[in-house]
Amino acid sequence: MPIRARTDRIFDIAVCLRPFRPAGPRVDTERLGDTLVVHNYGHGGSGWSLSWGSSTRAVRLAMQASPSEVAVIGMRRAGAHLARSSRNVPARG
Repeated sequence: MPIRARTDRIFDIAVCLRPFRPAGPRVDTERLGDTLVVHNYGHGGSGWSLSWGSSTRAVRLAMQASPSEVAVIGMRRAGAHLARSSRNVPARG
């Protein structure tokens, strides 16, 4: 059976999207109980080029709290740079 691929048959796109925030990327910290959460997301398609600077900023913000452990969740480009930049802090795992 031949594939009936036509643009009028597309009903949803669920891959290759990059989260974007109209207000700009979110790079800040938040306390949730005893846990310090560092937000670093919303770069849209610019994540590759912005990740170096935003990750450096995120690590600086996190280190102000002198954490004894660091866990990185959401390993997109910015998360990978964040993990690499904070490697001198023991990892949880």
